[in-house]
Amino acid sequence: MVGFLEKQLERQIMLICLLSMDMAEINDLAEELKVTDKTIIADIDNFNSSCFPAYIEVNQYKEVTLKIPSNLNLDDIFIKILNNSIYIEVLKYILISEPSLTEISAKLFLSKTSVRRIITKINTYFSKERLDIQIILTTRLQIIGDEIYIRKFFSSMFKEICKEKDLPYFEMIYKMLKRCLIKQGRDASSSKIIYTVYYIFTSIIRIGNDHLIPKEELADRPAVVDSIMETIKSDTVFCTLINQNYKFVISRENIENILSPYLSLLFTNPAETDEYMLRRVELFLKHFYYLSNINETVTTEKVLHFTSFITFYKELTFFKVSYADIFYKKILKKKVQIWEAYQSALIISNLSSVRKNELLLKELLLELIVSSNELLHRVEPKLKERSILLLSSQEMGLPILYKNLILNKYPSFKKVDIYEKDVFSLDYTLINQYDLVLTDVNLNLNCISSAILKISKVPTDAFWHNLETFLHSTWKKSCQ
Repeated sequence: MVGFLEKQLERQIMLICLLSMDMAEINDLAEELKVTDKTIIADIDNFNSSCFPAYIEVNQYKEVTLKIPSNLNLDDIFIKILNNSIYIEVLKYILISEPSLTEISAKLFLSKTSVRRIITKINTYFSKERLDIQIILTTRLQIIGDEIYIRKFFSSMFKEICKEKDLPYFEMIYKMLKRCLIKQGRDASSSKIIYTVYYIFTSIIRIGNDHLIPKEELADRPAVVDSIMETIKSDTVFCTLINQNYKFVISRENIENILSPYLSLLFTNPAETDEYMLRRVELFLKHFYYLSNINETVTTEKVLHFTSFITFYKELTFFKVSYADIFYKKILKKKVQIWEAYQSALIISNLSSVRKNELLLKELLLELIVSSNELLHRVEPKLKERSILLLSSQEMGLPILYKNLILNKYPSFKKVDIYEKDVFSLDYTLINQYDLVLTDVNLNLNCISSAILKISKVPTDAFWHNLETFLHSTWKKSCQ
């Protein structure tokens, strides 16, 4: 969880995670969250008024159920909760505008004492978590510390509080980054490019406010810098907008300062990957499959994929609402041997960076499961087959996960396809050929005739309920 939000919002996030696993009782939730029944009821009332049309239902027996309509997913709910936080609002305003205490008080309608109290709490959280970030108040409020870490933290924050289309200049940066990759003869998944867009946006803000990464910590890639410079300069509208809004000047120095070691991962050839890391990942995969008694071949492509996954995503888990536990407790609670094999393989292969990063630890296990049909069938026994399109901006593992689970659970489906084109240049003619689209992307409702069901990063009870409802209504229509 985030760790410094208002207590009620922290509890609401935990409440949604718990209820996504199953229906629960008020008493059990109160015990789990270490509060009174009265507090839980107040949290539910607040959630229902602030996060509608999602709501939490409490019946006469004090049984509690999370109700999510088909056009929402868990990400939509968490974004609403996070954007209800004044702490997030304070952090965002300080990062972008570096205001005086008087300015931020007037802008957010808070007293100066309240602002100071919020900043103290956030700084206490940073200090407790040993994060090299602090908010200081001189003539203006500023965020200081390890500059690379600050950019990673706030790009992670923007990723959690803003959908792609809500991030300023997202589409411009996304298309520009795609052009830069094409010029360099590189390719990357939509998910990696999207994460990088948030990082670039944060870097533009920081550089515009004169916060630079020290030159010795930058990636030394002059050819990449030249290519990016040429691409950006050709878009004069973008150059003007970021200069007017974020004081960012297009110069070689500033472009170099965006290209940190993290961002340069997108422009790295597989041949440049650390050999020692490749050997450790190969050892990890072999031991994991062996200990799990899984008949899975460890190919060079698979080793490269998981090495890239670990290297890239270990940099992105600073600010994240993690609900991977929903998947573990729902599917893996009776598969302890898989978790034990996973832990043992990490120890044997000396992947300590994964074991120390709780969020990456869980994300990597999910990636292992979705990449192996045998493992997936073990945690979710295969049933039977029908016509659906999966459209996602996440890594390919997410649509593969949903596809496999649906085919296992509903063998009468004859067609479950994955949308493989650019998710930001959608082919609605193709999409409209399907009866149902499962997606985490905000589609243009004026262009689509198919039914839509929003999906989260893991399947929830609400998802299966909504899918069942859709199938039932479809069958009734066909019968009529």
